[in-house]
Amino acid sequence: MHDASRHALGRPLKLPGSPLTGVECVFYSASTAEAASEERHSPWIETVVFRFNQTAIRVAVDGDTDELVVEVQPSPLFPAAQSVSAIAPWRGLIGRSLLWSWQMVNNQGYEDGWQFEFAARLENENPATVQLVAIASEIHVAVVDRYLPREALFAGSTGE
Repeated sequence: MHDASRHALGRPLKLPGSPLTGVECVFYSASTAEAASEERHSPWIETVVFRFNQTAIRVAVDGDTDELVVEVQPSPLFPAAQSVSAIAPWRGLIGRSLLWSWQMVNNQGYEDGWQFEFAARLENENPATVQLVAIASEIHVAVVDRYLPREALFAGSTGE
């Protein structure tokens, strides 16, 4: 059961109206023996913080369930977080407003993914979409390019 301060499935995530001002990550760095025993690389992302003018959206892995927990709160400091705003894919999101968010549930019922869509900055620019997915207590980041040319979607279609 989710704590009341955390996002629960079915309750909308209140989106900040201001542009994204920064992104931070908390990295977990396993010891060499621990990383080898788990066949993992080190370090890995355990928390992502999206910073807006007066609000922060914190996405973290629940170590007990490997699900993502999302919290929206006044923009607090996260001492262990390191800025990643200057590197891809995060630098392309800075200055964009958050338009939409989707909680993803896998085929076993685990709430282990979130998708965030950020507004275009220019008229001829597409929105930017990122997915955060929890896999074995680690957050994996994917950039989604969902804007295919219409011609590609209907190529070979006879219209019948």
